[in-house]
Formats: sequence, structure tokens, C-alpha cells
Amino acid sequence: MALIPNRYLEHFIDMKLVAPDLCWNERVPPRYTLKVGQEIQHILTLFNDALTADTILKLNTLANALIENQDDSADALGSPKKDTHPLALLASTSPTFVALHPGNSRILDPTGMQLERLGRLALLAHISSATPTLNASRIEAIQSLCRTLPYTETRSGVGTASPEYETFTDTFVVLAASRDWFGLKQSAKAFNQNPPPELKKFAIQAERLAYIADALLQIGLTTKPKAAPRPKTNKKTVQNTFYPPGLSQSANSPTYFVIPARNDLPSIIIEQVKNDERIAASNKNALETLAIRGSSLRLTSLWAGSSYEALLPSEARECIKWLFEYQPVNKYDEAAKFLWLLVGASMQRFDNLLVAFCRKELGITDPLPDITISSEAAGYLTLEFDIINSDTFDIVPPAHEDKFAPSSQRVSYIATLPQDGLKALYDIKSWLLPNNQLCLESLKTLKIAKKSIRRKIRQQASSRFTDNAFRATLFQQIFTDTGDIALLQMIAGDLSGFSDAALHYIALEQKYIQNAIDSARSKLYDGYFPACEHLTKNMLTGAPTSTFNTETFRTACTQLAAKSPKTLPAKFTSITELIETNNAQTDHLGWLLLTTTGSRNQKDSSELTLAQICLDLCTILLKDKGSDPAIFRRLAVLPDYVVGEISLRIHFLRKIVDYCKRHPQHASLFTDASSALDGESPLLFHLTIDTTQEVKSAPWVGRLLLKKTLGEKIPGDIFRHHMATNMRKYCAPAALIEIQLGHTIGYPVFGEESVVDIPTLVKDMKPQLNHFLQRCGYNTNNVFKLPVNAPYTGHYISRWPNLAKNIAQIRQEDARRMKSIKRAINQTGSGTDLNEIIKEEIRSNLHLNEKDEFPRQHTLKEENAKEIYRAVLSRVADSPASIKTATIKLAVNLR
Repeated sequence: MALIPNRYLEHFIDMKLVAPDLCWNERVPPRYTLKVGQEIQHILTLFNDALTADTILKLNTLANALIENQDDSADALGSPKKDTHPLALLASTSPTFVALHPGNSRILDPTGMQLERLGRLALLAHISSATPTLNASRIEAIQSLCRTLPYTETRSGVGTASPEYETFTDTFVVLAASRDWFGLKQSAKAFNQNPPPELKKFAIQAERLAYIADALLQIGLTTKPKAAPRPKTNKKTVQNTFYPPGLSQSANSPTYFVIPARNDLPSIIIEQVKNDERIAASNKNALETLAIRGSSLRLTSLWAGSSYEALLPSEARECIKWLFEYQPVNKYDEAAKFLWLLVGASMQRFDNLLVAFCRKELGITDPLPDITISSEAAGYLTLEFDIINSDTFDIVPPAHEDKFAPSSQRVSYIATLPQDGLKALYDIKSWLLPNNQLCLESLKTLKIAKKSIRRKIRQQASSRFTDNAFRATLFQQIFTDTGDIALLQMIAGDLSGFSDAALHYIALEQKYIQNAIDSARSKLYDGYFPACEHLTKNMLTGAPTSTFNTETFRTACTQLAAKSPKTLPAKFTSITELIETNNAQTDHLGWLLLTTTGSRNQKDSSELTLAQICLDLCTILLKDKGSDPAIFRRLAVLPDYVVGEISLRIHFLRKIVDYCKRHPQHASLFTDASSALDGESPLLFHLTIDTTQEVKSAPWVGRLLLKKTLGEKIPGDIFRHHMATNMRKYCAPAALIEIQLGHTIGYPVFGEESVVDIPTLVKDMKPQLNHFLQRCGYNTNNVFKLPVNAPYTGHYISRWPNLAKNIAQIRQEDARRMKSIKRAINQTGSGTDLNEIIKEEIRSNLHLNEKDEFPRQHTLKEENAKEIYRAVLSRVADSPASIKTATIKLAVNLR
């Protein structure tokens, strides 16, 4: 039997992670050491912010030692009496009881934990002594919940909770995993007051859960660790200026914001992602010993700062130190040593790096990833490989090459190794002769050396050492420094489980990339890898259309702003003056909004209304990607200068209304301006006057203005490229930029599981946007304010105070739409008549047979109309406008 040594017990007791009565010295049956070891790991994960790095390292070592002692063939706990659970054979203070008692049929991790697990962990956190305000009955209720499980299989070795109980626990699991104790307490109370009929029998458990959440809330308020001072950085490193979006240091964070700032970050999620088993390219000889494949790095707690898939910084440093001090016994051992060092410095796989050094000798012509390694100076290795999906990047339009800087779609950065290490790696080529049996034998010997070093590191430095975990540590550190998923995807050559959308809009200087890597290595490895001083070129790396000339863009912004009046006359007396003012103001404001929001410049920019804008919150709701239901809508922040320009537009529209009242012949203009003020028609429109002096309005089209201002064939989404690239250049936090663009940042931004407080996000984002607009040439100090005697008009929509709730509903609707599309994708036919599809869906909704005629003068309910619309949209490639037109024609025919 495995024994939990006394020397580890003090770490649990001192840190108040277990109640004193738990007997951690008891021997653990070999059949259950895996569960006990995992239990220790889960405790460490949930309470790692209360532990020192040394304690975490020692307890991880203990957990791994227990896991390695697992023996499935060993005897079980014993034979209990009839209708008695096997755990009854153990004392409630047994570590085996603690490890097995909360088990269920799912993987034991904080995301999938049951409420009993939370209660037991609360007891392990010593809540009975840490919260003296709890009375005896509440403590007893908590302990009772920790010790009782409603098993369906009473004789099972571990036991399985009922499906109803799993449904009950899943109601609260997100709040529990995110440590939102206040939200958990409120939700449990609400459930207890009005439980669903099928879950009513669990009301008492909900009441006990509220007690536990209350206790944990008190602990959280009294034992919150202090943030460590932020490290100083020199000018050559990436500035660590970022806090998670929506939470600034001075702001009072909402209870549902679950990601603390920087060094307070706990690791919340445990999820071991399986390695990518694909073999992308290799010849038959190398196939026996090499696995050449993509990076497959996916860290599940990026924002927590300590992902389970990566080594802890202290572990990584021990591994690097061991490798540098290790004395190889032969040339194969020496090559393996330096390849392992390069794994830690480059985030690339061991086998991929080996192929990069000697692909010609191995006869591999098309490896994936296609890494090339060169050495231009002593101690420096340059790694180069393709950006993920770079073949889908837009190209620079012909005849406009002068407006774009040269760019590369291959990432290039430098790693430093000792000079003897470079020699050892390049000597590998001398043992590998193409198509020779000696080549295969050399590879096998090198593979043995690789495994030998890995085994020694596990025994002497870190038992968690693997190829993936070693690489992932630097991956995690770079994200902790930058908060930039797109940068990580670029330099790791891996999507990391996220969309590649952000990669399509950035082009970064090679120096920017190198500094990010050097800074992370310096912090992680304590000077074992010196910063690069040998950067011979500084070419932009990324999307070709993201390199648009900033001075050309700045000139366009300033010229349009100069044409737009900054003040308005008390009264307009000339229709010509009014038209000129409107058109100049429309072009300026339209361009400004495209620039500020990183717009895709689609049809939605012409249809923008005041109903989508909230001047109080300084936010705008955009619908610029109707073709993709998953990201149909997004929220963007408006800085004060843009809010001022919108206010000036409102003021001008009122001037138009006033002018039309004095000149009744312009009734259509009066209607356009009034409906724009009420948020019922587009805010931006152009005016013209014909020979009969009749004023006509026409939609403002952003792409036409772009064509007129910057030239033919300039990409319509150049505003997104300009924002994504240049705001990074101006040192804005990358995650804030991606939120503004509507891209993923690694956790939910808006919706039911929102972790962001919108007013705080606006506060954090405004100064960054203000600085960006200044760089674009705007005088952001000159902000227009509406006159005091000009009250709000009807464009203020009452739903804005409930913005989060409304966005959650919108997201749900879009999710249903996306689900409908996926379900019907196999039913989609090419060239199918739109009218016939609409008729089919109406028949289906009204339960009509093919022979039945449509009921005349029939009015559909709103919910039925929405169901028909979603069903049609999921089957055709037509736009919503086309569906509307076809539906109107059908309705006319049925009258």
C-alpha cells in the first residue's frame, strides 16, 4: 500500500486546506491511489492562490507518486453488508473515503463537480473554524452534505449519482467552478423558494448549498491574497500594462466577474486535452520513429495564469536548470539534450525540430509544420514557419502596392543556445545518410536518448515533464504578459482551440514578436536564454492588407474631418447650405464610426440607426456579419469624441426639422430627419436637390466613400486591419482590441455567462480608443456637447439599462439560428426556388398537406413567423432582405 508521508501533512494543515480530523497518514489501497492522487491535484488547483510555489511543487510530487502506484488488479475495499455502500467500510476521515466519496460517472474536475464535492472542498478549506459566525446547525448541515450521496448503485466501487441529481447540480456548477459564491448563494436560495416540480425533492440540498456558499463568501472576503507588485520592464520588453477587460485596479468589480487581476489568478478549470495523433508527413523510414504533426497546444486556464496542461514556472525552471547542468554520455545524448532545450525555448515539438534540422537527410520533402532553422551568428538560431491558414489572407490589390508595406506570411524569431549546442545539433546531419539503414539506427538511438533524458527529468526535476507541458509553459507565460491570443497563434503555429479570425487582421513587426518571446523567456527562465541582440531585419509579419500606410489613412481622416462644420448656425436659411453641411457631416461621421468600431463596412453601416447607439453607456450594437449567425451581432465602445460627433449629428437633424417646419414644401426631408431622430430610419444619408428644387435623400454607402477617398479595390474592411494592427503598435491591450472587433479572447465577454461589467469595460476602453483616434489625425480634445436646453428625443431606448439581459437573449436567438442551419445543412439544395422553400416551411408550420390550399386572409402569430423565417434562412444562401421580398410577394398573392 502507498503511504502519504508525514512531511506533507503539515502543508495541508498549515494552509488550512483540510480539517485536522482527516487522517492523511492512513495507508491507501493500491486500487485507489489514482483517485487519491487526483484529489490532491484538484485541491491544489482550487486553492493554489493560498500556497507557495514550493508547497505546490511538493504536493504535486506526492500526487504523482500516488498516481504511479495505481494497481487496478489489486483487491477492492471489501465486501460490505447487503444494501450498504462499500465506502461504509472506511472511516469518514480516511483519505480514500475523501477521494472516492464525491465521485460520479464523469471526470472529476471542478467544471463537472457535484455539489457534494463543493461542500467537501469547503470542509477541506476548514470553514467550520474560519467562519465562527456560522451557528452549529449550519455547520452540521454543511458536514452532512459533505458526507451524504444519493447513489443509484449502492454496491458500486465509487457510485453514480442519479440523472435528476446531475441535472440539479449542473444548475449551479458554472457558479461553483468560477468561485462566484455570492451568485451561488442567491441562486441556491432562489431554487429553494421555487424549485422545478421534477427537482423539488432536492430543495433541502439547495438550502444547504446556500449555507456553504455563504461560508465560502465569508472566507473569500477575509482571506483574499494581496496582489504581488508588478515587475518593472525595460524599454526593450513588452509592457505588462494589461488587466482583464472589464476589471481595472480602481474599479469595484461585480460579483459575477470571475477573473481576478494578474497575480491573484487561480487556476479554475482542469481539462486534459488529448494530444493530436495525426501524422502529417514523413517517409517510411522516419515513420517508425518520428511523429511530425501540428502543435496542438490548448491551455484551458489561460486567463487564470496557471493552466493544468503546462508546468508551473518553478517546475519549468528546475527542468531548464537540470538540462543545462546535465552532462551527456555520447553524441546522441548531447543532441537530445539541446533539442529538449530548444523545445522549451521555441514551443515546438522535439520531433518537429529534429526534422527541421535534417529534413533532406531524412528524405522528408513536405513536413507539417514546415519549419526551417538557420544560424546567422554565434549562439543564435532563427526558426521560421508559415502562419496558420496564411493561404486564405487577402492579397494587396493591384496598382495599390505603394500604399502597403512589404510583409511576410512566415513567422521568424530567434532562440539562443550555447555554441556547443549549435554544433551538436548541426552534427546530427553527419550521422543521417539518406535511404541508409544506418540512418534508421541513428534515429532509433536518438529517440532512446530523448526518452532517457525525459525519464531522468521526471525523476529529478518535475514528475509532470512532457513535450507538451514543457512547450506550454512558455506559451502560458507569453499570454500572461500580453493577453494576445492572435500573437500566440502566430508564434506557436497553432490555433490553440480558438478561431483564426484575428490572424486575418494583424501584421506585426518582427521586433514586436521577438520582444514578446524574449520577455517571457527572461521572466520564466531567469536568464538561461539571453534576449536577442541580433535582429537583422524588422519586416512586418502577417496579413498583407494589414500593412496599409498610416499616413495615407491619417490624411483621409483629417480631410473628411476638415470638411465637416464643428459649429452650426442658429438657423439655416439656405437649402443648399443645409445639404452641403449634411453631406460633409455624414461622410465625416460615417468614416469616423467605421474607424472607431473596426467595421467590416458592410450594408449594415448604411442602415445604422440611433436605436443601436446608447450615448449614456457610450456603446453601439453592430450587426455587420449577417452571413454568420454565430457572430451576427457585437457590441463596441464609443470614446467621448465620437459620442460628441453623434451628438452634433443629432443637433443638426433637429436643425433640419426646424428648417422644414418653416418650409413645408420639404415634407419628405422632414420625415427623413424625424424618423432618424426616433431611431426608425438610418442616421446617415446623403441629400441632393433636383431642378424642381425637390430635396431627395439617398443611403450613405461606406464602400463608395472608401473608393472615392482611398482608391479602387482597396479592401472594404481596411478599417479592421488598420485598428487591429495599429492599436497594438500603440501599445493598447490586445484583448481590449479584440473585444472591440468582436473576436474571441478566451472567455465569454457578453451574454448569460458574462464575466465583464460593461461600464467598467467602457472605462478601460475609452482612453485606448482616444489615443488611437489621435494617431489617426483627429482632435479628440474638441468634444461637442449637446446644448443644455436640448432634451433627449425618442432615440433613447429603454432596453439599454438591461443591456446584458438583452444581449443574452440575442445570443440565444443567434445560437438557435446557428443550430437550425447546422441541422438543415444536408437538406440544402442548389438552385432551389426561394418561393417554394417558403411555401414548404409555411405548410410544415401550419401542418398542411401538399394538396391543401393556403388559408386566405390568415394572420400568422409572431412566434410562428419567426420559426418559418429561421427555417428558411437555414436552407438558403439568400439574404434576409431577399426572403422578406419573396414573403411580401407571396402574401400579396394570397389576399
